[in-house]
Amino acid sequence: MSISITKVLNCKNAEELKLLGSYLKLKRTIESELGFKLRVKGFRELFDRIHALKGIVSKKKDELENMADILPFIEAKPQAIRAIGFKLEARTPHELKRMLKSLISLFSNTSFSAYERYEQTKFNNFIHSSRLEGIQISAQSSEQSLESVLAKYRV
Repeated sequence: MSISITKVLNCKNAEELKLLGSYLKLKRTIESELGFKLRVKGFRELFDRIHALKGIVSKKKDELENMADILPFIEAKPQAIRAIGFKLEARTPHELKRMLKSLISLFSNTSFSAYERYEQTKFNNFIHSSRLEGIQISAQSSEQSLESVLAKYRV
């Protein structure tokens, strides 16, 4: 049985976490996704750490994103450790950036909107089909309407 990270993140308590599988498998899956060790013992600590990380990332997302880019590595690593609340074993600036990005991508509350996804796909398909007809539309020019494009290329 494959353990989905989204299932782990959506658990409401440690008991639901236990239903997903063995502790060791859950812990290893999460640690492999994050790229660093959580240093927890038991389902309760794992659940508490996951929800603490979700809270930290939601509050300090912008700070964590920019930390590795703005500050030198010697200052960024201790500041990241203080912000997150546990030790990161990054040895290089690249590792620190990777760890922070994986932390943010895993624990940030990115809501999925089916409508937005549909509209984006529809717009991309329109761009690609227009290219087949010899009409070049850039992806940045989203303020263009279908009528304005047709009026421009009408013969």
